[in-house]
Amino acid sequence: MSADALREAWLIEIFVPLGDPPPSLEELRRTLTERFGGVTAFERAPARGFWAADDGRVEEDRIVVLEVMADAYDAAFWGGLKRNLERTLRQEEVLVRVTKTARV
Repeated sequence: MSADALREAWLIEIFVPLGDPPPSLEELRRTLTERFGGVTAFERAPARGFWAADDGRVEEDRIVVLEVMADAYDAAFWGGLKRNLERTLRQEEVLVRVTKTARV
């Protein structure tokens, strides 16, 4: 395989809502780093997420995005992590986005 060959990979993004007080992300960062060899945390300037509530109002959360590149997608691991975050953060849903991609 040449140095420029593409390798299949998975990009997993976790959109973590910041409550009041904001959650500590240290354990999550440590878990992801140990399992996948690294994690990127976009947390300097929290992003803002908007969605339509059932009553038509627009809701807003401040969020941090954590992202991991993985060679394989483990649905059981990510599903468990998502449920644990939802329970821990008392959220109806924590968005975990998975994209098939490639790396050089």
